[in-house]
Amino acid sequence: MAGLLFGLGAILFAIINMRYLAACALIGAGVADLFDGVVARHMSLDKEERLFGAELDTVADMSAFGVAPAVLLFSLGLRSPAEVAIIALFVMAAAWRLAYFGAFGMLETPSAAYYIGLPVTYVALVLPLTLLVDLVAPGVTRSLLTAVTLALAMLMVSRLAIRKPGGICYPIFAVSGIVVASLYLWAHFSRSS
Repeated sequence: MAGLLFGLGAILFAIINMRYLAACALIGAGVADLFDGVVARHMSLDKEERLFGAELDTVADMSAFGVAPAVLLFSLGLRSPAEVAIIALFVMAAAWRLAYFGAFGMLETPSAAYYIGLPVTYVALVLPLTLLVDLVAPGVTRSLLTAVTLALAMLMVSRLAIRKPGGICYPIFAVSGIVVASLYLWAHFSRSS
């Protein structure tokens, strides 16, 4: 549920034009999503509870990594008909990706597990990293975000096999998110004072 609430925070901050705080909330949703599966695996859940948890996770992921980024992108100025179409394509790709994962899961091999298509959670790192450009070259941000959004949508529905991260990757992703969020917090509070 933390990811869902961070996604809501991203939407609300985007609506009131606090782009950097919206990006922080999106990162928070990503960090929460990194660890929700770990927490669930350590709980004693029966089959029904696990199925319910998986469905709840899908709804939270769609909100946090499909809808919230779309609202953020729109608030950042992606409003031309072509840009809105790309945002719509992005949201549909996120829904497609989540439904595909729910129906088919991951590709398991003896040595590793693979996602087919880019997991939607990666949006929580890629979009905020892309938005960092806004801190140094604001004129480039809109076209770069448009291209990255289209690329994310295409990768989500692709047949690309992406190895499931494990081990040290989770702490690296979490620390990277915290560093990027810290830059956004610095930018937000230094510009508002």
